[in-house]
Amino acid sequence: MWESRSTSDGLREHLPEAEWRYFVVSFLGSNSTLAEIENALALAPLQLRVGFTMVDFGRGQGVVYSPERLFRFLRDPWPHYLEFLDISASDIRAITAIYGQLRQHNQALLDVKPLIAQLHELEGFPRLSPLRFLGYFALLESLLTHSPKAMDPYDSITRQVKKKIALLDRRFEFPLDYGPFRAVTEKDRERVWSRMYDYRSAIAHGSAPSFGGELKILGSHEKALKFLTQTVRASIRQALVEPQLVIDLRDC
Repeated sequence: MWESRSTSDGLREHLPEAEWRYFVVSFLGSNSTLAEIENALALAPLQLRVGFTMVDFGRGQGVVYSPERLFRFLRDPWPHYLEFLDISASDIRAITAIYGQLRQHNQALLDVKPLIAQLHELEGFPRLSPLRFLGYFALLESLLTHSPKAMDPYDSITRQVKKKIALLDRRFEFPLDYGPFRAVTEKDRERVWSRMYDYRSAIAHGSAPSFGGELKILGSHEKALKFLTQTVRASIRQALVEPQLVIDLRDC
């Protein structure tokens, strides 16, 4: 699929090599280099992925890939797995910057490795799985919130997330996109997060909510999930830039 395209009569035609829809990254070194690249891609605003890794053993070659992520991607409902991305020089600069930040980050101050590992693991879930939505929420809460005080009604997890995301969004290099929800004012954006939590709670309690009534603002599971994953990645990126701020936010 990366070297061909559909024709008007429903067949496939082979693309010339100059139009193949993937990039090859070549390097000398161990798999740790690839792991660092994949971690940077997991946090980047533009969602790129490593497909196959060709390894030269000296006496032969091998292919390395992540079965749960690759085959889950290929099993997603059509046409999601055929969505090709346009990549700009600014996208590459953003990935390069994240790669450098990860290499220089003080893990002893704020350990982001478990969060990134869980980002990779969540990609093994079906695209439309409710568990995937719950998983991203768990990551966001583990990064930004503390256990609420039982006697303090203003210390709820929902309130913490709404307030802390609003603060961080003013500092994000790439602000969150509330456009799909037509949320212009701060009050509109808080309402989006309230409905996100309503949707989360419904899923966690075994419901299959429709996107009518109060949830209508979210539009669909796809829109809500895309926005949530965007928020999680942006929050972890900010933790690389301002780790002490994120630690302080978690505790307040």
